[in-house]
Amino acid sequence: METSAPTEKKVPEKTETSPKPPKTYKKALVGTVIALAILLIAAGVFGTLYYFKVQDVKKLTAEKQELLGQKGDLEGKMGELSQTSTEIAGLNDQIKSFKAKIAKANAYNEFSKYLNSVIQAHSGFTGWIDAEYQIGRTKAQATGDKSFVSVVDWAWNTQNGDPLNRVVTTLKAIDSGIEASLK
Repeated sequence: METSAPTEKKVPEKTETSPKPPKTYKKALVGTVIALAILLIAAGVFGTLYYFKVQDVKKLTAEKQELLGQKGDLEGKMGELSQTSTEIAGLNDQIKSFKAKIAKANAYNEFSKYLNSVIQAHSGFTGWIDAEYQIGRTKAQATGDKSFVSVVDWAWNTQNGDPLNRVVTTLKAIDSGIEASLK
């Protein structure tokens, strides 16, 4: 018998290679990388939007402060305008008052001019007619001064005494009336 040598079983030699990961791990790795990329892109987009929104809020806040300052200025000017309007109304009242005073002084002036024209027409203080008296009386009434009208009536209707004295009294009444109307 032949003796045979023990046969050796050949065992394949093991090589040191890393095992290949299963396909599910590859899919998970790819998914994670894609998710990270999407998250980074989203973070960049949202960060940019946040930055611009913050800038807009800062800009609006600055504009609001500026407008509030302008509002305060306008309110101050409105107060000034209100005061100015009151002053203008007061000045308008003064103007009306001055115009009334000037109109009254002009009425005395008109009577004085008429009296002078009558004196010149008659070359003195005699020969005056009733129509001239009526015109003069109407002009005296235009002054609105009843005491002046009384002086004119007295000067015309008084027949005794010096006519020059009556005219001078009338002229003094004209002067007093003008002075009183301009106060």
